[in-house]
Amino acid sequence: MTNAVSKYSFSHLVVLADEQETKILENNITTQGQHPERDLRYDSSTLNPKVSWGFHHMIAAVNCFMLKGQFDNYSGGKYAKINQGRWSLLLKELQDKLSHNNHKLSPENIREIMCSFHGKNPGSLLLGQGDLYNLQTQQMILYIPAERSLKAFIKPKQGANPANPAPFFYTIPLVP
Repeated sequence: MTNAVSKYSFSHLVVLADEQETKILENNITTQGQHPERDLRYDSSTLNPKVSWGFHHMIAAVNCFMLKGQFDNYSGGKYAKINQGRWSLLLKELQDKLSHNNHKLSPENIREIMCSFHGKNPGSLLLGQGDLYNLQTQQMILYIPAERSLKAFIKPKQGANPANPAPFFYTIPLVP
């Protein structure tokens, strides 16, 4: 997927994981950014200015490029406010869970972070404050490589997203 000859309809992020490590492919197919490319982001990667992370052995994404030199759709552009709101909420929830759980995260903690939103109910992705789980969420995936465990929330075919998506995470069996 990092081959520049291959064409895709739009730039996107792809999470790649095995039992040893997790990376995010920032598949930037545009020519925008100081050093635009399709490249892997690690937990220790240098990020664009204004993006803070600081958690070793953890990686996260909120639908924007963060690698240094990539197109910076986090701190500028049409969706900067949304991306910053989502990242800020992710950091707040992550720090809260770590401080209340002896600096460790359980799968349930991670699911709770993914399902977090500002206010009493999830709002609109484009019109809201930057909810991680919002009315336009299509899927959320909780994958634990070391346990070969995969649970997924997939937006219902009909009707709106439920206010509480927790009961709608389904186990997906993995073939050994």
